[in-house]
Amino acid sequence: VSLIYGVLLHSGAPQRADGDRPPPAADHTLDMTLEVIRLLNYVSLLDLNVVQCVLGGEGLSLQLRHICSYLLWYCTHHKREALLNEAILLVGNFVVLNDENQVLVS
Repeated sequence: VSLIYGVLLHSGAPQRADGDRPPPAADHTLDMTLEVIRLLNYVSLLDLNVVQCVLGGEGLSLQLRHICSYLLWYCTHHKREALLNEAILLVGNFVVLNDENQVLVS
């Protein structure tokens, strides 16, 4: 998560204004992001509670929320359907049946 955060948001999240599009990201950056998020989703299948506990930690949960928020914004302007699907699945895995993580996202 920290790796993706550093690569995607290395200089802070771009400022959003109505109608603004996020700047295009390099393909290799988006491919790496997709694979890391897929890995987190696969690990969630093995032990959801551990993933929720780890990602729900103070520092990682903030990074995860920034990453997912950015990806949702990015994917609404740039056609990256697989990345969008995996990001939505990760948010779902993060909050499903976990009241503490649901509060963090709301």
